[in-house]
Amino acid sequence: MPTFLPDVKWEMASWELEETHRLRLIHSRDFREVYQESNHKLSSFGVDNIIFYFAVIEGRGDRPLYEVIVDFTSEEARDNYAHDHLGEPNTENGEWDFTTEGAHYRAWKFQKKLVVVKVIPGCEWDE
Repeated sequence: MPTFLPDVKWEMASWELEETHRLRLIHSRDFREVYQESNHKLSSFGVDNIIFYFAVIEGRGDRPLYEVIVDFTSEEARDNYAHDHLGEPNTENGEWDFTTEGAHYRAWKFQKKLVVVKVIPGCEWDE
């Protein structure tokens, strides 16, 4: 989880995050809900906004957080953050794929964004 989001935890429910963050629902489908946070405090970290993806998983009512997209103010800010916190990419296509504390994560760059995913059973990245 990005270091500037200390109160955000992987697999937390959307309602939990809404208690402490000003979120706006921007997309809802049968398999996910997508919220955006734009906050002036984020700009001090070189961030314009953050997108949170919550999985809609049959039999699981909490809609767990599984993907975070950080939209940085520039590609340079994104690259600096990724290098400092993820190190060098470890896949052939320049992405990150790693396991920590028994959980599988993926990350990649897209435009000015850094996408970080926790692969949880039932989410769209669970292959």
